[in-house]
Amino acid sequence: MHNLAPNRIINRLATAHSGLVPISPTHHTTPALHRAAPVRHMILSDVHLCTGNTYADTATGATVARYLRQLAQDEEPLELVFAGDTFEFLQVRPSAADQLHWSEPNSLARLAAIVHAHPDFVEGLRQFLHHPQHRLTFLIGNHDFELHYRGVQARLRELCAGSPDQVQFGTSYRGLRLVILHGNQSEPYNQFLHFGGITTPFEQVYGTCLVRHLFTPIQADDLPEAKLFDHTCPYSLLLWHLLRPAQFRRAAVRRFLLRAAVLMWWMRLQAVPRYTLASAPTAPDPLTLPTPLTYAAWHTSFEVLLQREIERLASLPALQDVRLFVAGHTHTATEVALGHGKRYLNTGTWKATLAQIEPPRRIDRQNTYVEVTYPDGQHPQGVLRVWGG
Repeated sequence: MHNLAPNRIINRLATAHSGLVPISPTHHTTPALHRAAPVRHMILSDVHLCTGNTYADTATGATVARYLRQLAQDEEPLELVFAGDTFEFLQVRPSAADQLHWSEPNSLARLAAIVHAHPDFVEGLRQFLHHPQHRLTFLIGNHDFELHYRGVQARLRELCAGSPDQVQFGTSYRGLRLVILHGNQSEPYNQFLHFGGITTPFEQVYGTCLVRHLFTPIQADDLPEAKLFDHTCPYSLLLWHLLRPAQFRRAAVRRFLLRAAVLMWWMRLQAVPRYTLASAPTAPDPLTLPTPLTYAAWHTSFEVLLQREIERLASLPALQDVRLFVAGHTHTATEVALGHGKRYLNTGTWKATLAQIEPPRRIDRQNTYVEVTYPDGQHPQGVLRVWGG
């Protein structure tokens, strides 16, 4: 998900809290992954594959599929890690009646709609896993939280034609002196009280409500430019484009802006639940526990908050042997030296994003990923790369 903090129009949608809602973990849980083999990793994040209803989504899926076909040609042992938000579950509606109904059947329907729109992506995964020495790992993010459902995991593994040993799911990844996580637990919009699995009732964080009740309806508008809303950075870029005199003279633009304003104020008035755990989860993932936050965190960029969390993790005695931390979530490719020989790399995004609408100009350094190798068999060497075809 894009960084919301610099977009003032979004920041003003402060939460209106209701009372505490007790939630209980269900059997739909996903563990943290632990692997100690010095294997080569390719790590990418924030692909956000949806139903192909926009040109950007179609283009993103096609690009990732070409990348997968290239990886499939490598016969050496290789682990491909999707570090969260691989799928855009939040913007897929199985039906008008069930659009807000959280359940395993509806999640399966959302997955079916996504893979139907991106058959080349699925075929690329199958080709990659055709080599028995290749592994595929999906970490869970805030936009594909429904990957926790066991039926969804089983269906995705079936689509990939991979064995349970080849295709695994996790909340985080601990490798040989390597840590990989999505990163949403470091900021207030998308921080889950219980990130380790599905709860009853289903835990809805503020970012989830924002996407489903605001972003998705805005993009569903008949105005052609509305499809660009979730593909601009910052989000306000589309607003300023439509407020230009040449655009604002159009009646369709004025109707769109009025509808968007109404949706924003409606969202502002909604009570987003605050949760409390009715029963403690067993063996919570220490890498994805919610970070204590202050009011200032609502106005601080995701990049800053995530870097602070990585620095905190790097200082923990339990992680003193880790030399490389990799995360996603911010959509911004980043490389930071943490001191004491430790580094933090952010994978960036493969989601097609515009920095300028007219004429169209995409954000530089998209399709970024992190390659991790072990030249000496013990210490990970991470390189931030850009895939160009």
